[in-house]
Amino acid sequence: MIVIRRDVYDRDPWVAASLFEAFRLAKHAALERLQFTGTLAAMVPWLFAELEAAEATLTGHYWPYGVDENRAELEAMLGWALRHGITVAPLEVDDLFAPETLTLTCAP
Repeated sequence: MIVIRRDVYDRDPWVAASLFEAFRLAKHAALERLQFTGTLAAMVPWLFAELEAAEATLTGHYWPYGVDENRAELEAMLGWALRHGITVAPLEVDDLFAPETLTLTCAP
């Protein structure tokens, strides 16, 4: 999760979507580098087998980006925070994020 200070967001709201896009592009670059079959990105001989196993286990969508892709986990986190006194009132997932980022996704 990336946090933007309120004063920065209030002054330049475009920064939220721009940061999401920058991290989306970085994620895709990292995945492409890991899947490159030339010189390995990590010196792990079984790297490709592990990537295939991770994709199969996690239905090919690990490192999910976006509110909707992480909604269940975020709701669980908010429930846990309320039960353990970290928050004093129930919070909604959508209230945690800049409105213009709620529909962004990391689709290729």
